Amino acid sequence: MRAVIADIEALGFKERVEVWDWRVLERIKRHGKLDEKYWWAHFVGALIWNGETDAAEFVWILRAVSED
Repeated sequence: MRAVIADIEALGFKERVEVWDWRVLERIKRHGKLDEKYWWAHFVGALIWNGETDAAEFVWILRAVSED
């Protein structure tokens, strides 16, 4: 994962780049959409540009996901 993030940072994007678990595509393919209940289960984090440091930062949210 760190290598992927480093590769994305090297591209020099100055906008938010979201990182998703690839299984989000499988869920959308099966159900035709991604409802909010499962959205957080597949969102890994995002690279955001920090204008103060002039660098990208990877941010994420720790979350508990229930298996209903």
